[in-house]
Amino acid sequence: MVPGKGVGLIANRTIHKGEIITVRPATMMVQTGAHVRLDPEARNMLYGKAVARLPEPKRELFMGQMGKDIDGKIETNCFQVFLNNTDKKDDEQADPGSHLGCFPEISRFNHDCRPNLHYRINNITHTTVAVRDIAAGEELSITYVGQMQTRAERQARLRRIWGFECGCAQCRQSAASAAASDARLAAIRRLEDDLAAFNETEQRGVTAESGPALVRLYEEERLHIYLAQALTRAALNFALFGQTERARAYARDAAEAMDREVGPHSVDARSMRLLAEHPEAHWTWGKRRWGRRRRSGEGEKP
Repeated sequence: MVPGKGVGLIANRTIHKGEIITVRPATMMVQTGAHVRLDPEARNMLYGKAVARLPEPKRELFMGQMGKDIDGKIETNCFQVFLNNTDKKDDEQADPGSHLGCFPEISRFNHDCRPNLHYRINNITHTTVAVRDIAAGEELSITYVGQMQTRAERQARLRRIWGFECGCAQCRQSAASAAASDARLAAIRRLEDDLAAFNETEQRGVTAESGPALVRLYEEERLHIYLAQALTRAALNFALFGQTERARAYARDAAEAMDREVGPHSVDARSMRLLAEHPEAHWTWGKRRWGRRRRSGEGEKP
C-alpha cells in the first residue's frame, strides 16, 4: 500500500533507464463504437457475461480495479487501443479498429504528472519502460493526462475524469515554481513552432543551438516520456544547418529514446539511425545553411 494512495507499486531494486517493466496482453477488449451506442444497462449485462468467462485470477484482478460496476471499471481504467483495420467505411461514425483495452495489472500504477515509466500499446500488448533510473523504494508511476498541460489544466482533468486531487511533486510546487513550469511549457511550444517553420529560419531567430535549447527545456521540465521528440527536432535542426557530428550525436540519442517510447522497430527510430549513419544524405541536409547564404548573397551551395 502507498500512503495516501492505497494500492501502488514500489521498486524493490534499482531500475535502470530503458528497462522493460511489464509486458501484458489485454484481459478484455471493448469496441469503442458499441460501448458508446449501447445503453448502460445493456452494456453491464454484456460485460458481466464477458467477465464471468475470464479465468478466476484474471477475473479477480479485473474486479479489483476502481469503479462501482463493470462499466465504471472500464470507463476508469481502460486504455484506448487501435487494432489494424482495413475494412473501415467512410460513413462509419466510429472506427471498428478503435477499442478500449483492459489491462488490470497496469491499473496498479498510480498517476504522476512527471512519471518514471512510459507506456506504449501495440495492438493488444501493453508495455511499460523506465524512462530514467529509478531507486529502490521509489513508487513506479505512469501518467493519466497529457504532459504539456499546465498545472491547472492537469488538475482539472484529473478531478473531472478520475475524481482525485493530484499530490505529485510537480503539483505540490509553490505558486512561483508552478508558474515557472507553465512558462517553460509555453516556451517549448513556441520553440517547437519555430523549429518546424523551415522557411522562416531568420524571421524566427532559429540557430543551430535552438535544438539543444529545446532539449534542455524538456529536461528542466522533467518531460522524460517525451524526450525522443525533442532530441529528434535537435538532430534534424543540426542537419538543416549542415553540422555533421552534432546531427549524428543527437540522432543516436533520439533513436535510443524512440526505442524506449515507441519500440525498437519504429519507423522514426529507423529514420534517426539513418540520419546518424549518413547525415549528408538526409533530405534536410544543409537547407537552413544554404538558404541563408543565398538570401544574403553569398552564392549557391558549392
